[in-house]
Amino acid sequence: LLVWCSTQYDHGLVRLGFGSGTDIPALETVEEKMPAYLSILERKYPYDVWVASMYNDDEMPNTGFADFAARWNAKWAWPQFRTIGRLDEPFERLERDFGDAIPTLCGEMTSGWLQHAAAAPEATPAPAAAPPNRTLKFFNAQEALAMDAIAARLIPADELGPGAKEAGVTQFVDGQLAGAWGAGEQFYRQGPFEAGTPEQGYQLSFTPAEMFRRGLAALDAATRKQDGKPYAELDAQRQDAWLHDMQAGKPDFSPLPSAVFFQALLDATIEGFFSDPLYGGNIDMVGWKLVGFPGAYASFSNDIERHGVIWAGRPVSIAHARAHAMKPGDGHG
Repeated sequence: LLVWCSTQYDHGLVRLGFGSGTDIPALETVEEKMPAYLSILERKYPYDVWVASMYNDDEMPNTGFADFAARWNAKWAWPQFRTIGRLDEPFERLERDFGDAIPTLCGEMTSGWLQHAAAAPEATPAPAAAPPNRTLKFFNAQEALAMDAIAARLIPADELGPGAKEAGVTQFVDGQLAGAWGAGEQFYRQGPFEAGTPEQGYQLSFTPAEMFRRGLAALDAATRKQDGKPYAELDAQRQDAWLHDMQAGKPDFSPLPSAVFFQALLDATIEGFFSDPLYGGNIDMVGWKLVGFPGAYASFSNDIERHGVIWAGRPVSIAHARAHAMKPGDGHG
């Protein structure tokens, strides 16, 4: 969570070419400056919410920024510009969308609290919450529907519990593609690009973001041509048939091999279903509950010698783990 409070008007927006409320840059100017601006945030902070102020004291409102935001948002799925009427609005939205996932600290404001973080009271784990209205950072609406449908077929809901769609896998994949992994930040991307052995792994020139964008578009184009509908609108039997064909490399998604794209979809779905909920998937830890995984417990000393016993506790996410409050005299020895 990033909260950025500037001491000067328009401190952040000048990086994008904005001045005061009446000084609105061209859309192309902001498009040119935006990648560098976001890269600064990516390097220094994890962030989810971006709020920009445009009006100075005693300045008459105008429609310049609202008009710009409408044009930008119509072209770009993320980041989205928002206009607000009160400074409370972004914080109210933050509490509405993420409040259940933010630990609440309770206790007296003692001198120990003020002097040392270790004296702070323990965080109270938030209860499991239903997924908020998702805000997409990478996928457009059609891509998100396709990813929902794919996840629902790769790990379907059944009598044992929710499937990958219900577990928020699309949200997880969306966040990964919008970040450093999606941009191929750690990929070696110098040619030549040739087919490798299975042991050599991924050998294509596409970043994950490029692969998913290209692959989902190719899948929808192929199903529209053959079945008259985008993938998300097909019945479950046809959706399964397409996935089986992709796994076998039958559809031609050139220059992207369909079998490589299928494996990427399968890997991402499994990762999202079993990852820590902190990253957007595995909502309510349904994947961990399915396999009996305890999660991010600090210690398992009480259970080490309990062989052959099913672990029946409630899993713990990194986001909800209790901090261990050290007391005077605590230590190794």
